[in-house]
Amino acid sequence: MPGRIWSLWISQALEGVFCCLLGLTTSGMALEEIPASNTAGRCVLLLSVFSIFVQMAEGGTYAIVPQVSRSALGVVSGIVGAGGNLGSVVTTAAFFASSDARTDDSFIKMGLAIVASSCLCALLYWPDEGGALLGPRALGRFNPQLVLPPEGYGG
Repeated sequence: MPGRIWSLWISQALEGVFCCLLGLTTSGMALEEIPASNTAGRCVLLLSVFSIFVQMAEGGTYAIVPQVSRSALGVVSGIVGAGGNLGSVVTTAAFFASSDARTDDSFIKMGLAIVASSCLCALLYWPDEGGALLGPRALGRFNPQLVLPPEGYGG
């Protein structure tokens, strides 16, 4: 399990880094200079690498889903999927809805938010399997799962 969490953490952090790099490509230029700046190839490359890390982070998220609650696997999968859709709407509204904001600056801000939110992976912990920073049973008898499946339930 720690490997899955580290994989999610790294792929999500790199997703944010490449999002920032995409925004930094044209950030210092005047808007009228961008079409003649020959940055299209670099932007397409950075967008492609950013997209690869987005897909890796999505896969990393779904690799962790079965560990959340085996007895409610379908519910957890549905919440994760719906949360991703809602997250895209909220992100668009938060970073790209303003007519005053430049798109490249919005990409930089979004990338920084992605990197910051990836640090939350450090808080993921399962008593039997551990987390990114703590091993199994490192917190003693503490179990963060509030609703436990019945004894002997296989899922």
